[in-house]
Amino acid sequence: MDSQSTERERFREILEELRTIIPGVQVLLAFLLTTPFSSRFDQLGQTGRTLYGVAVASAAIATILLLAPASYHRITRLSQERDVHRRRRIKYAGVMTVSGLLFLLVSIITAILLVTQFVFDMSWGMLVAGLVLVIALVCWYVVPLIQRPGHTNESRR
Repeated sequence: MDSQSTERERFREILEELRTIIPGVQVLLAFLLTTPFSSRFDQLGQTGRTLYGVAVASAAIATILLLAPASYHRITRLSQERDVHRRRRIKYAGVMTVSGLLFLLVSIITAILLVTQFVFDMSWGMLVAGLVLVIALVCWYVVPLIQRPGHTNESRR
């Protein structure tokens, strides 16, 4: 497979990954946007409202970052220098995806903290949110970083 085909395949893989992530982020954002209209929202204290604001803002930013590669692809595809832009698109898409996942994680953690502290208390909220944070960091960042080519014992042989 030549480098042009490899680059096309890498970009297709990124877009496919984003197609699986984006609907979940959009559902989270939609849920968060409708929450203030519920009858119990007025019962939130200042901490709850702050958590809510962080959750909404980070879900919106995650949505923007995760949609950015498609926009970049559509706009740069109009250029005559497709090969140069393809490499840039791949790098840009990777950075936007990792950044978008980070903001998604912030939104998930703050939403979980908001709900659990509202239903139970802040100590339970911190415990549950902390557990989810650790699991997400391990699954989304630690394991992939450890498994990268050049970072495992198998690839050093």
